[in-house]
Formats: sequence, structure tokens, C-alpha cells
Amino acid sequence: MGGSNSKSSGSFFSSSDDFSTSGLISGQRVGGLVLPSQTRQVSYDESIGHLEFTQRLGEGISIEIETVRVGSNRIACETFMPSNNAKKIIIYLVGNGQIYQDLYEDMAADVNLDCAVVGFNYPNVDKSLGKVDCWNSLVTSVVGFVEHVIDKHEVRPCDIILKTHSIGGAIGTYAAERLHAKNKDVFLFNGRSLADINKLISQQMGFNESLASTATSLTGWNAQPGEKFNTIPEEYRRFVTAKDDPVIGNNASILEDQLKRAKTDVEKQFLKDHYLLDLPPNQRGDKHNCPLSSLKNSLGQTGEDIFKEFVLHTMEYKPTIALTF
Repeated sequence: MGGSNSKSSGSFFSSSDDFSTSGLISGQRVGGLVLPSQTRQVSYDESIGHLEFTQRLGEGISIEIETVRVGSNRIACETFMPSNNAKKIIIYLVGNGQIYQDLYEDMAADVNLDCAVVGFNYPNVDKSLGKVDCWNSLVTSVVGFVEHVIDKHEVRPCDIILKTHSIGGAIGTYAAERLHAKNKDVFLFNGRSLADINKLISQQMGFNESLASTATSLTGWNAQPGEKFNTIPEEYRRFVTAKDDPVIGNNASILEDQLKRAKTDVEKQFLKDHYLLDLPPNQRGDKHNCPLSSLKNSLGQTGEDIFKEFVLHTMEYKPTIALTF
């Protein structure tokens, strides 16, 4: 998910001043804070840049643009197809200030992994139509979209990899958990995401967690991705966390949640060595939104290396088929 050209800054929410008990009037209003890309205006120069990039892709990649109906939503999406047969389909779930077009370069690079790559925008973002009024509305739209991709391309669920970033990781985790519950075993790469939205609100806005939990529960935005992540079989999931992430922080991260669940010090050290990423000592930057290739774990692997290793794992993994009589 590399070069995340997110329009969001150091806060996960678009305006901490609005996220108060008096402001929690409706789930739709909170949705505007959690997903500020709904009000993002794509400039003319951005649109021209997107168009020019797709025109430079060359003969190795073909592009299909479509609008998919998912319930009452209309989801705008784009698929990059390799010239040879794709071995897997990677579906991008972007951050809360992004549109998928921001990640064209990353999508094109992932085609080189012998994968088809799908980008789409959440309901009410850019050219996608629909309503975002609670956490479930986002999750349901993603589940429906993934099922559309599976049906359209006539692939097995295990041929799908969700590549996520930030809030996309939280949504993707919920979606993957629901799909697994329906025996649709997709793979999940959770990138720099949160484990507990109430911890995040408390951390960023100074609310205590109890008040944050009450507020999110009343408006339909109480999300606990850490719990859902742990229900997905380990062979179907990977994650990365940025050290001292300026947006997610440490307390609300997936890594912190996994460390609390680890049973031994050896397991905890393994998690830190493999999945905690940082910038090189002499390099500064936004650890939350910088390219995964800029961050490394203590073993010298970049975040992008970890993702590529996971893709290879998905290609080699042989799912166990349960026979029923």
C-alpha cells in the first residue's frame, strides 16, 4: 500500500472539536468525521494526473472501470489486469482521507506479483454513491463488494487478498471476519491500523475510554477490530504496525493488541521483530502514511517485503477442504 498520498494529517478524525458529546447527533455526522474523504474534492489537476498515469501503463496492464451495485450503494472501482493469467486478486482498502486513485503507482506495482489489482472507493466517496451512517454500513458495503469480485471473476475466496491501510485495515478486518464466517476464506493484510476505536478517541481527544465507548455505541461507530482480527485463522492474516505511529499511536494499534494476547515472552519478541516497522535512524517522515517500502522491521525487511512474502504465502498455501456428507 506503499505511497499513501493521504489527505489526512496527524489525527485519525477530521476534526476533534466536532467529536464531542454535544456533537454526536447522528451516525451520519460521525461518519463524516471518521471518513473525511466523503467531502474531498478531487481537483482538475488530480484528475488529469490520474488519467495520464493510466495512459502510461503500457501493454502489460489492461484496465477495467465499472460501477458495482452493492445493496443501495453504487461502488466505483477499477481493475488492473496483468497480460498473463492472474494468480490472485488484490483488493485495496484505503485510508480515511484517500481515494484509490491516490495509490495507482502501488496498484500497478502489485500487478507485477502476477496479481489482478482492484481499487474502489467507499460509499459517498468521489464517484461512489451511497450513505455512511454507521460502522456496519462500511463493513457491509465491503463484504458485498468482495463477494461481487469473487462471483464476477469466478474465483475461490482464498484467491482474494485484502491489502489495507489505516481505517481500511479496521474495515477489512471486520469484512474478512464476516466472510470467513460464511466459509469465504479471504486473506487479509492489515496495514498500520487500529485495534480499538475507543482507545484511539481517548488517545487523540482526551476522552476517557468509557465516555468514548458510550458515544460510539450510541451512534453505531463502536469498532473493535483487534477482537475480530484474532478470530481470523493465523495463516490467513498478517499485519504491520509503525513504531510511534503519529495517527494510531502505540496503545490503540493491532500490535499492542496482539502483544496483550501473546502467552510467552518469545512470542512477544517475535511479533515485535517481524511486524513493528520504523524509519531508518537518519530519516524523518510520516510513519503512518509513508510508503511501506520506507519502513523496516528489526530484521531489515521493509513493509513491502512483508506484504510480498505474504502474497507468496497465499499462492503456496493449500486450504483444508472440509467434506460434508
